[in-house]
Amino acid sequence: MSNNTHDAIDAFFNSLPEPNKAICTALRKVILANMPGTIEIIAHGVPGYTITGKSSDRIVYISPQNGWVNLGFFFGADIPDPEGLITGEGKRMRHIKITDKKQAASPAIKEIIKQAWAKAPGDIASLKAKK
Repeated sequence: MSNNTHDAIDAFFNSLPEPNKAICTALRKVILANMPGTIEIIAHGVPGYTITGKSSDRIVYISPQNGWVNLGFFFGADIPDPEGLITGEGKRMRHIKITDKKQAASPAIKEIIKQAWAKAPGDIASLKAKK
């Protein structure tokens, strides 16, 4: 990640009101710790995490809402979720509504992020094969 991208993402998070600033900062820390080698980008106005640096290859995104943050998964439909945290009805995309920084750093969130990252190469390859 370039310093410009890092600075842009820092500025994005720092501009948020609480509790979103704390939630996003906690999510970012968890994502970076559990998705080794991920590349952080800004795409469509929000931080995204990708295996290649390309917007089209994003795996996870952080989307602040009014008083909560959506942790989104571009290939979330088949991520194991024993606690039932993942919501959404799209063909591939899902999200988790995060309401506080404790939830953001929970073991369940960490595990879901790890699962998304572990299957990312196959998900990206499968999507590209369909094009």
